[in-house]
Amino acid sequence: LEESATAQSERLHQARLTNLTWLRKCAKELGQDDEVNRLVNERTAMKKRSARPTEGQAAVLQSDSVTLQWKAMECRALARTFALQKQSSGKNDIIEREKLTRGLDELLEEITMAPQESMKRAAAQFRETILSCIDKPMKERRISVLKACDELRDVLRAHGLQVSDSINSKKKKK
Repeated sequence: LEESATAQSERLHQARLTNLTWLRKCAKELGQDDEVNRLVNERTAMKKRSARPTEGQAAVLQSDSVTLQWKAMECRALARTFALQKQSSGKNDIIEREKLTRGLDELLEEITMAPQESMKRAAAQFRETILSCIDKPMKERRISVLKACDELRDVLRAHGLQVSDSINSKKKKK
């Protein structure tokens, strides 16, 4: 059991490094040099740290608020949908933004009721990040929103939840 937990931790660490690499490539393609530098520094720091949770830390990752976890997962899904829209088309963008804003308001209610723990801190950070970029143009917000979703996914997985990302492409039949 301990071996599989270590292997899973290593896979998560490698996945996070890969995500940072792809985010850097996206930022570079968009010409966001400051973001590229920040992501390079973050990836380098992560590689240097490579700290695995000890037994004492792993015990802390048990969440006392299942409702907070589920609400965080729901908001994360709304945020991903919002970030992955094909284009910022007036009416659809407004509808998705309103859904996300309502979800973030509900998340705040759960955050305020939850005990102080890593899940609460991660959900609060996720909410702050999404709110700070929700009104930015799509090209500017996409990377920040997806990065916040990745970070929350890692915390949710550390708390034992199975989180799978998928992209649904809706093809219109003529």
